[in-house]
Amino acid sequence: FGDTLDDFIGRLLVYGRGKREIPVVADQFGCPTPISGAAEGLLDIAIKLHDRVALPQVLHLAGAPATTRADWAEATFAAAAAHGVSAPRVRRIATNAFPTPARRPLRTALSTARYEALIGPSPDWRSATADAVAARVDHAFGSDSHGG
Repeated sequence: FGDTLDDFIGRLLVYGRGKREIPVVADQFGCPTPISGAAEGLLDIAIKLHDRVALPQVLHLAGAPATTRADWAEATFAAAAAHGVSAPRVRRIATNAFPTPARRPLRTALSTARYEALIGPSPDWRSATADAVAARVDHAFGSDSHGG
């Protein structure tokens, strides 16, 4: 996820505006990855390669820890509430209750154990989500919605 309103966080903030509750899938697990953390991780990998450090052919760089879309949505709205925004409650639903054009797998979480052993900690989606929300609150909710 990045710094626009056109990703999961941005869409949640816009869609949730003025609502008491929104449905969010609670049985899909993944690793939300902040673009800034991915960029830093790729630079760290490039430095290792430049220094001729042997790396495995498969090395997953992803946000950590694994989470559900509903948990990520709750963290997003908690961060918005911390900025004085009235945020909706997340109603946890199953994937089959939320039709989408494309079928989505329930588990897309990647193991980052090799990356963490060789490079360092994976980007933490929780702190990056809080930062992303703070940067977007005015755009998603308007500056008058939180006393500003």
